[in-house]
Amino acid sequence: MSAIVSAIGATAVAAGALAVSAVALVGGAVESRKAGKAQRQSMEIQQRQADIQAARSRYATVRQSRMTRGAMEQAAVSQGVSGSSGILGAAAGLQAATASELGTSLTLQGLSQQATAANQAASSAQSNAAIWGTVGGLSGSIFSDLGGFSTLGKKGGTT
Repeated sequence: MSAIVSAIGATAVAAGALAVSAVALVGGAVESRKAGKAQRQSMEIQQRQADIQAARSRYATVRQSRMTRGAMEQAAVSQGVSGSSGILGAAAGLQAATASELGTSLTLQGLSQQATAANQAASSAQSNAAIWGTVGGLSGSIFSDLGGFSTLGKKGGTT
């Protein structure tokens, strides 16, 4: 009689452990999804910050260029050389340098956006990998607890 009670107790413990494993699997999957979502949101915020900083940098570049050009023109007028080829060449060079700086800034911003998108994809993949790893671990435990490969060759799957 005590062997039966012992077997029923062991079965109940095993069933309880299986239920806890299933609940842990679901909980782990939910939390893994939440972590991935939070990481993606963080990356989006960081990207918005980088975009704002890049826009401010471009604005500062254009502002500085205009101030420099204005100072050059003022100096030229006060020296009586306004419209000379030297002043016009300097102004054109300043404009070309400003355009180059703005182009570089836009390129870097685009690369930053691509990096953010790649990081978000990696975050999603890591989240999914963690979930499937947990599913695989639980499945492997159940398979082992039920006798593993030795039960596959038996008729009816009984031990």
